[in-house]
Amino acid sequence: MLFLGISNAEYLQKLKTKVATFGMIDRFIFLDPVINVVDYYSASDLFVFASDYEGSPNVVVEAMLSGLPVVASRVGDVAFYLEKTSNQMFEPKNCEQLSQKI
Repeated sequence: MLFLGISNAEYLQKLKTKVATFGMIDRFIFLDPVINVVDYYSASDLFVFASDYEGSPNVVVEAMLSGLPVVASRVGDVAFYLEKTSNQMFEPKNCEQLSQKI
């Protein structure tokens, strides 16, 4: 699994600690923000957008335009983008729904 664009060091450490508690740290790659994210979209099989709050997340639209299936939390304008597609939504902070949608 690839995490792109995590620039907050405190959040990144919390995320790594959580992943490590599940014994899965070796399955994850954490990268700083990148300039050409399209290269990563084209190398991916699925785009997951897990956010507690958001306005109008451009990354969801970018992923869809790149042809990726999207699983995203129902925040901000996500429902507007995904409601008439085969992409999946889940409620924020609901890990059970997220895992089911994946």
